[in-house]
Amino acid sequence: IPVVVAAQLVDVPSLVTPLERFGGVLVFLEHYWGNQLGDPPYERIAPVLELARFPNLYLRIVSNSSYAAREGAGSPHAFFSLLAERFGTDRLVWGSNYPGHWDKHGSVGERLTLAREDLAFLGDAAAKKIFGETALRFWPSGPGALSARKAT
Repeated sequence: IPVVVAAQLVDVPSLVTPLERFGGVLVFLEHYWGNQLGDPPYERIAPVLELARFPNLYLRIVSNSSYAAREGAGSPHAFFSLLAERFGTDRLVWGSNYPGHWDKHGSVGERLTLAREDLAFLGDAAAKKIFGETALRFWPSGPGALSARKAT
């Protein structure tokens, strides 16, 4: 059973012990840690970046991530490049976060367009993972989904 964790940045270091102890459990870290990123090289989110050593930890990125990456001296390219370098594109999962902040971040379609633009530099193979394939490890669907999940 995958575990979804919604943690503020201050709480992220407390994930180390469970990640060490339960290395076979898929852990999905929600986006809350990344609402304020700071400037590159993004030292503010060092606790999250340090968790990249755990291959069972995945990150959810949302429109909040795209907007946060545009603040200060940062950019979506700089931020998402860092995440892809540390975690690999197969451990990043996009989510709409809709209807959260609907008045600020727009419709699901607008959020998807923004994310596709921000992540386009990673290429088509990465986009397939980020926008669908990786999420199926957590939320399998369709005929044979459970047997396919057991095989991974």
